[in-house]
Amino acid sequence: MLKLWSNRLLTTLLVGISVTMSGSGMIRADVMDNTTAAPAMTQSTPTDTNGALAALAAQQGKTLYNGQCYGLSAWYAQQLGGPQMMGSGHEFAKDIGSDYDWASHGFTVINNPTVDQIHPGDIICWDAGGAISPGIYGHTGVVESIDKDGNMTTLEQNAEQGQVVAQYHRAFNVTPIKSVIHKN
Repeated sequence: MLKLWSNRLLTTLLVGISVTMSGSGMIRADVMDNTTAAPAMTQSTPTDTNGALAALAAQQGKTLYNGQCYGLSAWYAQQLGGPQMMGSGHEFAKDIGSDYDWASHGFTVINNPTVDQIHPGDIICWDAGGAISPGIYGHTGVVESIDKDGNMTTLEQNAEQGQVVAQYHRAFNVTPIKSVIHKN
Protein backbone atom coordinates (compact mmCIF):
# COMPACT_ATOMS: atom_id res chain seq x y z
CA MET A 1 0.00 0.00 0.00
CA LEU A 2 1.24 3.47 -0.90
CA LYS A 3 0.07 6.35 1.31
CA LEU A 4 0.01 9.86 -0.08
CA TRP A 5 -0.84 13.05 1.81
CA SER A 6 -2.38 16.00 0.02
CA ASN A 7 -4.62 18.94 0.81
CA ARG A 8 -5.61 19.22 -2.89
CA LEU A 9 -8.14 17.14 -4.77
CA LEU A 10 -6.74 14.34 -6.86
CA THR A 11 -7.70 15.00 -10.46
CA THR A 12 -6.03 12.14 -12.32
CA LEU A 13 -6.38 8.40 -11.68
CA LEU A 14 -3.87 5.93 -13.09
CA VAL A 15 -4.95 2.57 -14.53
CA GLY A 16 -4.27 -0.22 -12.07
CA ILE A 17 -4.40 1.96 -8.96
CA SER A 18 -7.39 2.25 -6.66
CA VAL A 19 -7.50 5.65 -4.92
CA THR A 20 -9.66 6.57 -1.93
CA MET A 21 -9.71 9.71 0.20
CA SER A 22 -10.69 9.73 3.88
CA GLY A 23 -12.60 12.51 5.60
CA SER A 24 -9.34 13.70 7.20
CA GLY A 25 -7.85 14.38 3.76
CA MET A 26 -5.59 11.32 3.65
CA ILE A 27 -5.37 9.79 0.17
CA ARG A 28 -4.79 6.06 -0.03
CA ALA A 29 -3.59 4.46 -3.26
CA ASP A 30 -3.57 0.69 -3.63
CA VAL A 31 -1.90 -0.99 -6.58
CA MET A 32 -4.33 -3.51 -8.02
CA ASP A 33 -3.21 -7.01 -9.04
CA ASN A 34 -4.95 -6.77 -12.38
CA THR A 35 -4.73 -3.69 -14.58
CA THR A 36 -8.00 -4.60 -16.30
CA ALA A 37 -10.29 -3.92 -13.39
CA ALA A 38 -13.75 -5.41 -13.55
CA PRO A 39 -16.60 -2.92 -13.30
CA ALA A 40 -18.69 -3.25 -10.20
CA MET A 41 -21.31 -5.95 -10.34
CA THR A 42 -24.81 -5.08 -9.23
CA GLN A 43 -25.23 -5.11 -5.47
CA SER A 44 -27.20 -8.31 -5.65
CA THR A 45 -26.39 -10.21 -8.79
CA PRO A 46 -29.62 -11.05 -10.63
CA THR A 47 -30.21 -14.63 -11.63
CA ASP A 48 -33.03 -13.94 -14.08
CA THR A 49 -32.73 -12.45 -17.54
CA ASN A 50 -35.04 -9.51 -16.83
CA GLY A 51 -33.02 -8.49 -13.77
CA ALA A 52 -29.71 -8.82 -15.64
CA LEU A 53 -31.09 -6.87 -18.60
CA ALA A 54 -32.24 -4.07 -16.28
CA ALA A 55 -28.80 -4.07 -14.60
CA LEU A 56 -27.14 -3.76 -18.02
CA ALA A 57 -29.49 -0.96 -19.10
CA ALA A 58 -28.48 0.92 -15.94
CA GLN A 59 -24.87 0.86 -17.20
CA GLN A 60 -25.66 3.08 -20.22
CA GLY A 61 -23.03 5.78 -20.65
CA LYS A 62 -20.43 3.75 -18.72
CA THR A 63 -17.53 1.66 -19.97
CA LEU A 64 -17.57 -2.02 -19.03
CA TYR A 65 -14.21 -3.79 -18.79
CA ASN A 66 -12.02 -2.61 -21.68
CA GLY A 67 -14.68 -0.73 -23.65
CA GLN A 68 -14.87 -3.38 -26.36
CA CYS A 69 -18.15 -5.04 -27.34
CA TYR A 70 -16.82 -8.32 -25.91
CA GLY A 71 -16.54 -6.70 -22.47
CA LEU A 72 -20.25 -5.83 -22.43
CA SER A 73 -21.31 -9.39 -23.25
CA ALA A 74 -18.82 -10.76 -20.71
CA TRP A 75 -20.24 -8.50 -17.98
CA TYR A 76 -23.80 -9.48 -18.84
CA ALA A 77 -23.02 -13.22 -18.98
CA GLN A 78 -21.35 -12.95 -15.58
CA GLN A 79 -24.50 -11.32 -14.19
CA LEU A 80 -26.38 -14.49 -15.19
CA GLY A 81 -23.81 -16.95 -13.86
CA GLY A 82 -22.21 -17.54 -17.25
CA PRO A 83 -18.59 -18.40 -17.98
CA GLN A 84 -15.68 -16.12 -17.09
CA MET A 85 -15.02 -14.58 -20.49
CA MET A 86 -12.55 -11.79 -19.72
CA GLY A 87 -8.99 -13.06 -19.58
CA SER A 88 -9.97 -16.35 -21.24
CA GLY A 89 -7.76 -15.81 -24.27
CA HIS A 90 -10.73 -15.64 -26.63
CA GLU A 91 -11.23 -12.33 -28.41
CA PHE A 92 -13.47 -12.81 -31.44
CA ALA A 93 -16.99 -11.58 -30.69
CA LYS A 94 -18.39 -13.62 -33.56
CA ASP A 95 -17.20 -16.83 -31.85
CA ILE A 96 -18.58 -16.27 -28.34
CA GLY A 97 -21.28 -18.88 -28.95
CA SER A 98 -18.73 -21.62 -29.69
CA ASP A 99 -15.80 -20.56 -27.46
CA TYR A 100 -17.42 -21.53 -24.15
CA ASP A 101 -19.31 -24.44 -22.62
CA TRP A 102 -22.55 -22.48 -22.27
CA ALA A 103 -24.69 -25.54 -21.49
CA SER A 104 -22.77 -26.16 -18.26
CA HIS A 105 -23.82 -22.67 -17.13
CA GLY A 106 -27.50 -23.10 -18.03
CA PHE A 107 -27.52 -21.43 -21.45
CA THR A 108 -28.56 -22.55 -24.93
CA VAL A 109 -26.69 -21.46 -28.06
CA ILE A 110 -28.59 -21.14 -31.34
CA ASN A 111 -26.37 -20.86 -34.42
CA ASN A 112 -27.63 -18.87 -37.43
CA PRO A 113 -30.92 -18.03 -35.69
CA THR A 114 -34.15 -17.05 -37.38
CA VAL A 115 -36.06 -13.97 -36.21
CA ASP A 116 -38.43 -16.05 -34.07
CA GLN A 117 -35.46 -17.65 -32.23
CA ILE A 118 -34.15 -14.33 -30.91
CA HIS A 119 -35.53 -13.07 -27.58
CA PRO A 120 -35.02 -10.15 -25.20
CA GLY A 121 -32.09 -10.91 -22.94
CA ASP A 122 -30.18 -12.96 -25.52
CA ILE A 123 -26.51 -12.29 -26.16
CA ILE A 124 -26.26 -11.71 -29.91
CA CYS A 125 -23.11 -12.34 -31.96
CA TRP A 126 -22.86 -10.85 -35.43
CA ASP A 127 -20.51 -12.42 -37.95
CA ALA A 128 -17.49 -10.48 -39.23
CA GLY A 129 -17.53 -8.48 -42.41
CA GLY A 130 -21.01 -6.94 -42.29
CA ALA A 131 -22.30 -3.41 -41.84
CA ILE A 132 -22.47 -3.79 -38.05
CA SER A 133 -19.12 -5.58 -37.81
CA PRO A 134 -16.88 -4.60 -40.73
CA GLY A 135 -13.64 -5.99 -39.24
CA ILE A 136 -12.46 -9.54 -38.57
CA TYR A 137 -13.72 -9.85 -34.98
CA GLY A 138 -17.47 -9.66 -35.45
CA HIS A 139 -19.61 -7.76 -32.95
CA THR A 140 -21.72 -8.63 -29.93
CA GLY A 141 -24.40 -7.10 -27.74
CA VAL A 142 -27.57 -7.95 -25.85
CA VAL A 143 -31.10 -7.86 -27.26
CA GLU A 144 -33.52 -5.63 -25.34
CA SER A 145 -36.49 -6.16 -27.64
CA ILE A 146 -37.33 -7.60 -31.06
CA ASP A 147 -40.48 -7.52 -33.17
CA LYS A 148 -41.84 -10.11 -35.64
CA ASP A 149 -40.06 -8.35 -38.53
CA GLY A 150 -36.65 -8.54 -36.84
CA ASN A 151 -36.35 -4.91 -35.76
CA MET A 152 -34.29 -5.00 -32.57
CA THR A 153 -33.34 -2.68 -29.77
CA THR A 154 -29.96 -3.73 -28.40
CA LEU A 155 -27.43 -2.70 -25.79
CA GLU A 156 -23.91 -2.62 -27.20
CA GLN A 157 -20.50 -1.14 -26.52
CA ASN A 158 -17.80 0.02 -28.97
CA ALA A 159 -20.24 0.80 -31.75
CA GLU A 160 -21.32 4.14 -33.26
CA GLN A 161 -21.60 5.86 -29.86
CA GLY A 162 -18.09 4.88 -28.73
CA GLN A 163 -16.69 2.67 -26.00
CA VAL A 164 -19.65 3.05 -23.65
CA VAL A 165 -22.82 1.04 -23.15
CA ALA A 166 -25.50 2.49 -25.43
CA GLN A 167 -28.82 1.56 -26.97
CA TYR A 168 -29.07 0.83 -30.70
CA HIS A 169 -31.79 -0.01 -33.20
CA ARG A 170 -30.76 -2.87 -35.49
CA ALA A 171 -32.46 -4.85 -38.23
CA PHE A 172 -32.19 -8.63 -38.47
CA ASN A 173 -30.99 -8.75 -42.06
CA VAL A 174 -28.27 -6.04 -42.01
CA THR A 175 -25.37 -8.28 -40.89
CA PRO A 176 -25.50 -12.09 -40.57
CA ILE A 177 -26.08 -13.22 -36.99
CA LYS A 178 -23.72 -16.08 -36.19
CA SER A 179 -25.36 -17.03 -32.88
CA VAL A 180 -27.54 -16.01 -29.97
CA ILE A 181 -27.01 -17.24 -26.43
CA HIS A 182 -30.11 -17.65 -24.29
CA LYS A 183 -30.27 -18.20 -20.52
CA ASN A 184 -32.50 -21.22 -19.83
